[in-house]
Amino acid sequence: KMWLFFFTCVLVVIVCIPFIVVVWNIYKQKPEQFPSEKIVSELIPWSFEVVKDVDPSEFEISDLEPVTFREVYGDVDLVRYPTEESLRSRAIALDAGLGLVDLARVKSQSDKIPPGLRGKVLVFMGTILRERKGCGRRRFAYLAYTCEVWYVGFDSFSDPDHRDERRLLRIKSAGGSR
Repeated sequence: KMWLFFFTCVLVVIVCIPFIVVVWNIYKQKPEQFPSEKIVSELIPWSFEVVKDVDPSEFEISDLEPVTFREVYGDVDLVRYPTEESLRSRAIALDAGLGLVDLARVKSQSDKIPPGLRGKVLVFMGTILRERKGCGRRRFAYLAYTCEVWYVGFDSFSDPDHRDERRLLRIKSAGGSR
């Protein structure tokens, strides 16, 4: 009887393991990759995943102008308590919703960023990332200038510190297109 039990266990393992592997691979596949995942995956921290993204824009650095968060919100005083959707949708509507691929392009040409933007934080709302573990907090990418270098960072929407020195970048109306 012991050999029958052993034989049954081996048979179950031989039959079930390939099935489990196939199902697991189907489950883990993403149906579609976002532009940021395809083009600048090296900028995405391993602990984050992209949940929203925009297509890359066509522009020259000189086509970009800074937009304050007050301009984005207009008369509505959501600046103090923003939500991800309110901020992102308004930014994209004003053509200030550049994404992570655009951030990489701006960073690669950082010598062309106007000196007046040093000390400001350039926010790129087009790409939204989510922490894979924990509470799944959503984040947006930004470029900040310190010690003569522009660096990439990621911040959460719950951080109220976004108001003062942060600027969205908008493509001037005569400039590039999305």
